[in-house]
Amino acid sequence: MIVDMHTDILSRMFNDKSNYEFEKDNECAQIDLPKLIKSKLDLQFWAVYVDKQFKPHLALKKGLQQIELFHKIIEKYSRNLKMVKTTADLEDNKNKVKLLLALEGGEPIEDDLNLLHLFYRLGVRSIGLTWNQRNQIADGVWEDESGGGLTLFGKKLIREMNDLGILVDLAHISKKGFFDAINISTAPVLVTHGNCKSICNHPRNLSDEQIKALAEINGVLGITFYPPFLNDQNHATVDDIVKHIIYVVDLVGIDYVGIGSDFEGIEIFPEGLEDISKIKVLELSLYKYGFSKSEVNKILGLNSMRVIKEVLK
Repeated sequence: MIVDMHTDILSRMFNDKSNYEFEKDNECAQIDLPKLIKSKLDLQFWAVYVDKQFKPHLALKKGLQQIELFHKIIEKYSRNLKMVKTTADLEDNKNKVKLLLALEGGEPIEDDLNLLHLFYRLGVRSIGLTWNQRNQIADGVWEDESGGGLTLFGKKLIREMNDLGILVDLAHISKKGFFDAINISTAPVLVTHGNCKSICNHPRNLSDEQIKALAEINGVLGITFYPPFLNDQNHATVDDIVKHIIYVVDLVGIDYVGIGSDFEGIEIFPEGLEDISKIKVLELSLYKYGFSKSEVNKILGLNSMRVIKEVLK
C-alpha cells in the first residue's frame, strides 16, 4: 500500500491551465495521469493552495475555483481516479488511484464554521490549518518567534473538524500552535509533509519533542522529499529520505511515520525520485536498509491509512 499525504498538483493545474495536459506523460511534470497509473498509488492527497497575494480577501474564491477543478478532473478521468469522502470509499475500486481533497492553509474558511461545513459538503477531508504565515486560525512557522498558537476560532475549528470527520494537518504551523492542536484534538492528527529537525535544522521540520507528542496521540509524520528539508542543501538522494524515516522509527517506533512527497510544490527533488512514477525506488531503498515487507507497508501507506480510517466517517 502507498499513500502520498501531500501534493500541489491541483494548484499547479489551476495556475497553469494553458500548458499542463494532465492526461499526457509530461516530461517536466512530477505528477500526471500516466505517472499516477504507473506509480500504483492507493491514495494521494490533492491540496488546495491559495497563493499569498490572494490572502485573505480572495482566498475563498480561489479555493472554491480549485475545488471545482478537482471535481471536473474526477469526472473526466473517472475510469482511473476516485474521490475519497468516506471510509467505504477507501475499500473499493482497487484499479483506481484514490484522491483525497485537502486545504493547505485555512484562509478560505475565513472565520465562519458554516464555510467549514460547506467545504465538507464539497468533499474536503483534510485541512492544514496554516501555511507559513499567521492567519485567523493560528500562527505559521514563520511567526514562531512570536510564540503565538491557536486562536479562539482555531480551537473551535479543530473541535468541529473532529466532529465532522476532517483530518487535522499540522504541517506549517508554529510550535505553540502544534501543541495547542495536539492537546485539543480528540482524534489523531497528521503532519502531512515535514521532516526531522535533529537531522536537518529547518523551521519546517519537527523537533524530537513534537514527534514524540505526535506519536502519543497515534498521529503520523509524512516525510517529505524536498532536499532543503532533508539535508539543508539543494541536492539529495533517496537515502536522505530513508535517514529521516529511520530517525522517526528509532525515536518513537514504526507506526508513526509515512510519506508526503510535496510533488508539484517543489522545484527540486531527490536524485532518482524525480516524479511519482518512481516511488518504487523508495520502496527498494527501504528494503536495502533492512526494513521487512510489513514495515515497508506501514511506512509507505498503512500508518497513514490507519489515521485516515479512524478520522473519516
